[in-house]
Amino acid sequence: MLFVALLVAAVFFIERKIKHNTPPTIHAMGLVLQDLNGKEIPFSQIGNKPMVLNFWGTWCGPCLQEIPGFELAGKQFGDKVNIVMISDEAPEKLAAFREKNNYQLLYVHSPKPLTDLGITSVPVTYFYNAAGKLVTAKKSALNENELAAAIW
Repeated sequence: MLFVALLVAAVFFIERKIKHNTPPTIHAMGLVLQDLNGKEIPFSQIGNKPMVLNFWGTWCGPCLQEIPGFELAGKQFGDKVNIVMISDEAPEKLAAFREKNNYQLLYVHSPKPLTDLGITSVPVTYFYNAAGKLVTAKKSALNENELAAAIW
């Protein structure tokens, strides 16, 4: 009896950990995004080629560690892929962060809190094909090699 109870408890905790580490499905076409001046960005502006959406925060250590790799990927892949950095922090804060670090990627504001999208922790990155179909998602900081492999 004790063995069965332990087995049930183990399955419960393993299932919970798997669910916790699986990012929620984000349908890119349904996202409402704003540039750092508060103007809405039409999906057609970013969704016409393979796309990487990275949800992050200026306060997030792992996010800050992976951003240089995203910037490098942006230079490496050029106009073959759209890399979009999304945060729900104030646009002014995001703009100051981008300027301070001289980053070039598209940094945008989500007017909805990320938790409303089902994102409970950052960083989380979504990879879409040119048709806007989700290919894969990663719920952890990515290094340059992992990022390049996921894009190709």
